[in-house]
Amino acid sequence: MKIITKDIDYALRSVIAMFKNKKGRWKIPELVKETKVSQPFLRKIMQILAKKGVVKTHKGRNGGFSLDNLNISMHDVICSFAEKVQLHEHLFNGKKCPRFLNCKVRAELDIMEKEISERLKKIKISDIVD
Repeated sequence: MKIITKDIDYALRSVIAMFKNKKGRWKIPELVKETKVSQPFLRKIMQILAKKGVVKTHKGRNGGFSLDNLNISMHDVICSFAEKVQLHEHLFNGKKCPRFLNCKVRAELDIMEKEISERLKKIKISDIVD
């Protein structure tokens, strides 16, 4: 099971690069050079981050992407691509598991998901860069 998918990994790389080199606005080619992610894929990732409010978009000739919020957490980035941190879907044959309400495994996984989410909220991108 992966919590950090390729999309999330590349998004974290991009946000860390932007935070590390606080140069204001970043154009996609600059981020491609910094992150080594393909331009079409990175453009898609940055659009998702912008839609979720993690980065800000700027239009026009001097446009690009910027970080207005310097208090971004790993949780903010991860949840731009996944609704929540989820270890299991609790499905059985494509439907909600019939034991869902009384399942002790589910109860433990729910606790773990909450703990992981809380930990990720505490890890600020600024902590990773510093």
